[in-house]
Amino acid sequence: MTHFQVVDVRMQGPAKAEHEPLVAVGDWRDTLPLYGDVGFTIRFVAPFVGLMMVHCHIQKHSDNGMLALAQIHDAASEEERTPAAEAREAAAYRASVRGAGASRE
Repeated sequence: MTHFQVVDVRMQGPAKAEHEPLVAVGDWRDTLPLYGDVGFTIRFVAPFVGLMMVHCHIQKHSDNGMLALAQIHDAASEEERTPAAEAREAAAYRASVRGAGASRE
């Protein structure tokens, strides 16, 4: 689990009028409540360099697309990142995960 600090909360439209903010700037969290037109900016120290899964804790939501791979880079790295290179890494990771799942069956 990776804890993160909330550095910005954006509430727009109906969310601003209908909801009290459940998260404040400066809070340290491990999850965020997402509803309406709410957006967050967070910061954290990643425990590793590579691909990290970011997902909704409601399984049905993750199954329907609220799951993504985030590429974590070494801040000291001089390597230039391109969208094509990141897409290749993500595809290789997905293939390795599918392969690992198949070997357990």
